[in-house]
Parts: sequence; structure tokens; C-alpha cells
Amino acid sequence: MSDSRRRPSPWVFSLLILPLGISVGFKFTALPFLLARAGVPVDRIATLASIVHLPAALQFLWAPLVDVKLRRRTWLVIGALASSLCFCFAIPLMDASHLGQMIALLLCAGLADSTVSVACGGLLVTALSAPA
Repeated sequence: MSDSRRRPSPWVFSLLILPLGISVGFKFTALPFLLARAGVPVDRIATLASIVHLPAALQFLWAPLVDVKLRRRTWLVIGALASSLCFCFAIPLMDASHLGQMIALLLCAGLADSTVSVACGGLLVTALSAPA
């Protein structure tokens, strides 16, 4: 039996996962550097970095949510959009006086990123197991 639905092109998913790559790259490299440049002590930078990376470590807790209600594609779009918006609001707050707000926004971006990661993982497994 043939599936009559047309599958989306892979380049669409590469665009949707782009905020995840930007977010992870920023949190691992640019964030500690920019915080140190803003005069934040190293122990505070380490604490903030561990908070920002927490959603990636705990994504297994909300990963089953992706299997409920919406299609994975929809979760992917929602996660990418939420991550992008959180990042757009967090970047201008890059100084020592707005650390709490910036970290809260980056934490929300991390939650959205982990949703994108989970949705893409499911898409890859489905694509690999689908008959040609």
C-alpha cells in the first residue's frame, strides 16, 4: 500500500533546526566569553552556564509530550519559533545588570531547543525506517 501524502523536503527541516544550532553554539562558546567580558565572576558564569544547559539534560522528562496531540512537524515549528523569539529578547540583555532576565529567557530557549531536538530525533527515526 502506497502512502499518498507527500513528504516535506529535508531542507525544510534544516531551516527549522537552525535555531537549535545557533542556541547551542551561543551557550557553549559566546555566552561565557561575553559574560566574562561584562565583568561577571567565573564562578557565577559557571553557575549560569549550568542552569542554561539544564533543559538539554532533562529533556527526557518532556519528550513524551511530543508524541501527544500535535504532529512532530508542528512541535518542531513551535519549538523553533519559541527558541528564536527567546533568543531575540535575551541577546540585548547581555550585561551584568540583567543577568536574571537573560538567563530566564535562555532557559526558556533551552526548553524550546530540547523540544526541537526531540521532534527531530523522532523525524529521523521515522525517515530511516520508512520504506523507499
